[in-house]
Amino acid sequence: MDLYCHLMYGLPHPPPLTSYIESVKKDLEYPGSKKAKRDEEYWHAKLQMPEPMFTDFTGPGRMIQLRKKLNRPDLRWCQLPSKDGSGATITYDLDVDSTNKIIQFAEEHDIPTSVVILHAIRTVLSKFNNNEKDITIRNFVSRRSTLLNKKCGGVRMHCLPLRTIIEPTATVLESMNIINKEQQEMFLHADYSTMKFYYEQMLAYNTEPGAEYHSISFTYQPATRKSLVPYLKDIPYKSRWYSSGKQPQPFYITAMHRPGDGGLTFYFGYQKDSATPEEIEFLYYFTGRVLFRSIENPDKTIEEIIKMT
Repeated sequence: MDLYCHLMYGLPHPPPLTSYIESVKKDLEYPGSKKAKRDEEYWHAKLQMPEPMFTDFTGPGRMIQLRKKLNRPDLRWCQLPSKDGSGATITYDLDVDSTNKIIQFAEEHDIPTSVVILHAIRTVLSKFNNNEKDITIRNFVSRRSTLLNKKCGGVRMHCLPLRTIIEPTATVLESMNIINKEQQEMFLHADYSTMKFYYEQMLAYNTEPGAEYHSISFTYQPATRKSLVPYLKDIPYKSRWYSSGKQPQPFYITAMHRPGDGGLTFYFGYQKDSATPEEIEFLYYFTGRVLFRSIENPDKTIEEIIKMT
């Protein structure tokens, strides 16, 4: 947009990008560093915890079928079907007033907006899976934590599990604070190799290839009107995701603020073997109900919120 405005309206040319080569060099310093050792200790400690529980966005049906197929009634992982990666994207736009309510709640309680949304998603997963309290969502984390990384171009993402164990008697605010604490710790150790972690998880819990404890991947992109360059505010434009017909993972949600009005848009990317538009609509409907019941009743317990929805 900076380049567009420079060419079309004679506004200042944006500063040059930082060096991608220097950014890569910094990456190459990571293996064997003190930071790498701290990250490894953190994730290895997570793998010492009791085995997680898979919670499907469609309910327990798929895992029940796999338990029967393998004759393992105590199975805690599952495999989402993925034949050829054929997929699509479905979007839902949340109106500006509703978006502002979420942001205002987050600011009043000093909680990231992403945590408010994650609370709603994990509560719905609990509701759909017999009020399960052990929920894992795969969280996408941008590794652009420095100015060098942010301005060098390219995409730098890791995706690691955000596991929270929350009692049904916990209040909404208690739940959000637990999620926030876990997410902040995860961010500190997000340089750890995604592929290495999932290989180590397979070994730790003796699972089969393709076994998962999460059914949903999530990312939040917090660009809002406040973060836009001031002179862009009067230039109307919009963005939209389109599917290439392929999806790299079974099911993920991206919550992104629209560049025009700042309202939230929820992008659901899914493989057609793993989800249907009807299942996604059902999930979005209940996520919205839980989200707004939660911010309207922050002192209610999780079990009370689930009953209200």
